[in-house]
Amino acid sequence: MARAGDPPPDRLIRAGKAPRMVQGASINFFSEARHTLDEKGRLTLPGFVRDVLARSSAPEQLWLGWMPGDACLNAYPKETMAELEAEWADPSRFASTAQHSDFQRLFRSRLETVTTDKAGRILLPPSKRELAGITKDVVVNGNGDKFEIWEPARYQEKMDKVAQAYVAAAQGADPAAPRYPRC
Repeated sequence: MARAGDPPPDRLIRAGKAPRMVQGASINFFSEARHTLDEKGRLTLPGFVRDVLARSSAPEQLWLGWMPGDACLNAYPKETMAELEAEWADPSRFASTAQHSDFQRLFRSRLETVTTDKAGRILLPPSKRELAGITKDVVVNGNGDKFEIWEPARYQEKMDKVAQAYVAAAQGADPAAPRYPRC
């Protein structure tokens, strides 16, 4: 099993999908943790998140985002954000200048910078909690170069759907289903 500091597998490097490297280690979040927000709406970041952020060039800074269709908040470290910024700056990725502007407006309007405090907590702004349906309890889920913050029932619903799709694909029930890797 890969550990947080392990280099990316050769197949990811060849496919151009290797996680970002910072200080010789990858920005690669994985794992899951359940937490409860405090009365001010602060989330104590789980150890697996803090371990990865410690390798970031700005471990105290995160960008929180939400997009229509997302059921969760996405949290991006500096390195991921820099790569996203480079992608957004490329107008050739969009059908028109108007589409480019519209996308940037939509994503950037829902993006907010948060800073970790000395206790390893971040404040989840009320507007972001409302968008993601978060009240008190959360699930923090590692997802490659970002981590996600979910309302627990939404997370369970999503994971149940993914599990059903995985089983169907593994049993060959749906030939159009994606071929999931063997676990």
